[in-house]
Amino acid sequence: PAVYGSLTCVQFAEDLAMTHKLPGSPGPLLPTSPVLRARARMWSEWVDKNICAHFYNVLIHKDQEQRMEDFAKLRKGLATFQENITGPFFFGESLSLVDIAAIPWCYRILTCRIVTLYRGPSFDL
Repeated sequence: PAVYGSLTCVQFAEDLAMTHKLPGSPGPLLPTSPVLRARARMWSEWVDKNICAHFYNVLIHKDQEQRMEDFAKLRKGLATFQENITGPFFFGESLSLVDIAAIPWCYRILTCRIVTLYRGPSFDL
């Protein structure tokens, strides 16, 4: 059977790398502590619901009021995420599943400025 879902695929690739001790592996993407592993999974899902979903909603909704509501939620999601980062990466010094979940969206939003490009200056961060 196929493995699908971006975060599931990332975890699957990590499991393969750790199981087969592949050279060049950056190390585990999930912390060793069961509590922190659970938090990493929760935050990864949180990114999907509070950043990714609102990013898409700003782009797909035709109603300007709805776009603005989703943009406000996107801004709030980005601020909340930023407030919880504990170092250069989400959990401190090491890249984690949470970072892998957030980086593509932050890149599209903050570097490529996709929302501003397609929705105009009133959607600038």
